[in-house]
Amino acid sequence: MKILKYRCLIDTECEDNKLAKPKKALKIDGYSSLKIDINCKDFKSCDYLRYKKSEIILIEISNLEKQFMDIESKSSLLTKVQKKQLGNTLSKRIEPMSIIRDELRDKYIQMDLILHKLTDYVQFDIKKSKTYIIAICSNNQSSVIMFQCLLYDLKSSLKLHWDR
Repeated sequence: MKILKYRCLIDTECEDNKLAKPKKALKIDGYSSLKIDINCKDFKSCDYLRYKKSEIILIEISNLEKQFMDIESKSSLLTKVQKKQLGNTLSKRIEPMSIIRDELRDKYIQMDLILHKLTDYVQFDIKKSKTYIIAICSNNQSSVIMFQCLLYDLKSSLKLHWDR
Protein backbone atom coordinates (compact mmCIF):
# COMPACT_ATOMS: atom_id res chain seq x y z
CA MET A 1 0.00 0.00 0.00
CA LYS A 2 1.26 3.45 -0.89
CA ILE A 3 0.42 5.25 2.33
CA LEU A 4 1.71 8.61 1.12
CA LYS A 5 -1.22 8.90 -1.29
CA TYR A 6 -3.29 9.86 1.79
CA ARG A 7 -0.88 12.64 2.75
CA CYS A 8 -2.46 16.05 2.33
CA LEU A 9 -2.60 19.51 3.86
CA ILE A 10 -4.57 19.59 7.09
CA ASP A 11 -7.91 21.26 6.48
CA THR A 12 -9.03 22.89 9.72
CA GLU A 13 -12.62 23.05 8.41
CA CYS A 14 -12.88 26.27 10.39
CA GLU A 15 -13.85 29.47 8.62
CA ASP A 16 -11.45 31.85 10.38
CA ASN A 17 -8.80 29.46 11.70
CA LYS A 18 -6.50 28.64 8.82
CA LEU A 19 -3.05 27.41 9.77
CA ALA A 20 -0.37 30.07 9.35
CA LYS A 21 1.99 27.44 8.01
CA PRO A 22 -0.09 24.53 6.71
CA LYS A 23 1.09 21.07 7.77
CA LYS A 24 0.66 17.79 5.97
CA ALA A 25 -0.71 14.63 7.54
CA LEU A 26 -2.35 11.36 6.53
CA LYS A 27 -6.10 11.75 5.99
CA ILE A 28 -7.79 9.11 8.12
CA ASP A 29 -11.45 10.16 8.06
CA GLY A 30 -13.76 11.22 5.26
CA TYR A 31 -14.14 10.57 1.58
CA SER A 32 -11.25 8.61 -0.07
CA SER A 33 -9.39 8.27 3.21
CA LEU A 34 -7.04 5.70 4.65
CA LYS A 35 -9.56 3.99 6.92
CA ILE A 36 -11.86 3.23 3.98
CA ASP A 37 -9.07 1.52 2.05
CA ILE A 38 -8.08 -0.69 5.01
CA ASN A 39 -11.69 -1.79 5.58
CA CYS A 40 -12.28 0.27 8.72
CA LYS A 41 -14.92 2.61 7.31
CA ASP A 42 -17.37 1.85 10.13
CA PHE A 43 -14.86 2.75 12.83
CA LYS A 44 -14.85 6.18 14.40
CA SER A 45 -11.56 7.97 13.92
CA CYS A 46 -9.72 11.23 14.19
CA ASP A 47 -9.32 13.33 11.04
CA TYR A 48 -5.56 13.08 10.50
CA LEU A 49 -2.46 11.19 11.59
CA ARG A 50 1.14 12.41 11.64
CA TYR A 51 3.87 9.84 12.13
CA LYS A 52 6.99 11.26 13.76
CA LYS A 53 10.24 9.60 14.83
CA SER A 54 9.21 9.45 18.46
CA GLU A 55 5.42 9.53 18.38
CA ILE A 56 2.16 9.11 16.52
CA ILE A 57 0.08 12.29 16.47
CA LEU A 58 -3.68 11.88 16.08
CA ILE A 59 -5.46 15.09 15.06
CA GLU A 60 -9.16 15.81 15.47
CA ILE A 61 -10.61 19.09 14.17
CA SER A 62 -13.83 20.05 15.93
CA ASN A 63 -16.24 22.94 15.89
CA LEU A 64 -17.55 22.52 19.44
CA GLU A 65 -19.96 25.44 19.25
CA LYS A 66 -21.64 24.10 16.11
CA GLN A 67 -21.79 20.54 17.49
CA PHE A 68 -23.20 21.77 20.79
CA MET A 69 -25.86 23.89 19.09
CA ASP A 70 -26.85 21.08 16.69
CA ILE A 71 -27.27 18.58 19.53
CA GLU A 72 -29.01 21.13 21.74
CA SER A 73 -31.57 21.91 19.02
CA LYS A 74 -32.29 18.21 18.47
CA SER A 75 -32.61 17.39 22.17
CA SER A 76 -34.85 20.42 22.71
CA LEU A 77 -37.43 18.66 20.54
CA LEU A 78 -37.99 16.22 23.41
CA THR A 79 -40.70 17.31 25.80
CA LYS A 80 -40.21 17.41 29.56
CA VAL A 81 -42.46 14.36 29.82
CA GLN A 82 -40.31 12.42 27.32
CA LYS A 83 -37.13 13.38 29.19
CA LYS A 84 -38.71 12.30 32.48
CA GLN A 85 -39.69 8.96 30.90
CA LEU A 86 -36.07 8.45 29.85
CA GLY A 87 -35.04 8.70 33.46
CA ASN A 88 -32.16 10.59 35.00
CA THR A 89 -29.36 8.37 33.67
CA LEU A 90 -30.54 8.40 30.05
CA SER A 91 -31.40 12.10 30.18
CA LYS A 92 -27.78 12.85 31.10
CA ARG A 93 -26.59 10.78 28.14
CA ILE A 94 -28.46 13.00 25.67
CA GLU A 95 -26.90 16.20 26.98
CA PRO A 96 -24.67 17.84 24.35
CA MET A 97 -21.47 17.64 26.42
CA SER A 98 -22.02 13.93 27.11
CA ILE A 99 -22.63 13.17 23.45
CA ILE A 100 -19.55 15.13 22.32
CA ARG A 101 -17.40 13.52 25.04
CA ASP A 102 -18.57 10.02 24.13
CA GLU A 103 -17.92 10.69 20.43
CA LEU A 104 -14.35 11.87 21.12
CA ARG A 105 -13.73 8.94 23.48
CA ASP A 106 -14.95 6.45 20.87
CA LYS A 107 -12.74 8.05 18.23
CA TYR A 108 -9.72 7.79 20.51
CA ILE A 109 -10.39 4.14 21.38
CA GLN A 110 -11.27 3.03 17.86
CA MET A 111 -8.23 4.79 16.39
CA ASP A 112 -6.14 2.24 18.24
CA LEU A 113 -7.98 -0.53 16.38
CA ILE A 114 -7.43 1.28 13.08
CA LEU A 115 -3.70 1.60 13.81
CA HIS A 116 -3.49 -2.13 14.51
CA LYS A 117 -5.31 -2.87 11.25
CA LEU A 118 -2.98 -0.50 9.41
CA THR A 119 -0.01 -2.68 10.41
CA ASP A 120 -1.44 -5.35 8.09
CA TYR A 121 -0.71 -2.98 5.19
CA VAL A 122 2.26 -0.88 6.30
CA GLN A 123 5.14 -1.58 8.62
CA PHE A 124 5.45 0.94 11.43
CA ASP A 125 5.96 0.94 15.18
CA ILE A 126 2.52 1.02 16.77
CA LYS A 127 4.04 1.07 20.26
CA LYS A 128 5.25 4.66 19.89
CA SER A 129 3.69 7.13 22.26
CA LYS A 130 0.49 8.62 20.96
CA THR A 131 -0.48 12.26 21.23
CA TYR A 132 -4.12 13.11 20.61
CA ILE A 133 -4.68 16.71 19.52
CA ILE A 134 -8.16 18.18 19.51
CA ALA A 135 -8.24 21.49 17.63
CA ILE A 136 -11.31 23.62 18.17
CA CYS A 137 -12.63 26.21 15.72
CA SER A 138 -13.14 29.05 18.14
CA ASN A 139 -11.24 31.54 20.21
CA ASN A 140 -14.13 32.88 22.25
CA GLN A 141 -14.03 32.47 26.02
CA SER A 142 -17.12 30.26 26.34
CA SER A 143 -15.73 27.74 23.83
CA VAL A 144 -12.41 27.62 25.64
CA ILE A 145 -14.13 27.00 28.98
CA MET A 146 -16.41 24.37 27.41
CA PHE A 147 -13.33 22.73 25.90
CA GLN A 148 -11.54 22.63 29.28
CA CYS A 149 -14.57 20.96 30.90
CA LEU A 150 -14.85 18.53 28.01
CA LEU A 151 -11.16 17.68 28.22
CA TYR A 152 -11.37 16.94 31.95
CA ASP A 153 -14.48 14.82 31.40
CA LEU A 154 -12.87 13.00 28.47
CA LYS A 155 -9.73 12.13 30.47
CA SER A 156 -11.87 10.73 33.29
CA SER A 157 -13.97 8.74 30.84
CA LEU A 158 -10.89 7.25 29.13
CA LYS A 159 -9.32 6.39 32.48
CA LEU A 160 -12.46 4.46 33.42
CA HIS A 161 -12.31 2.63 30.08
CA TRP A 162 -8.65 1.60 30.40
CA ASP A 163 -8.98 0.63 34.08
CA ARG A 164 -11.61 -2.03 33.32
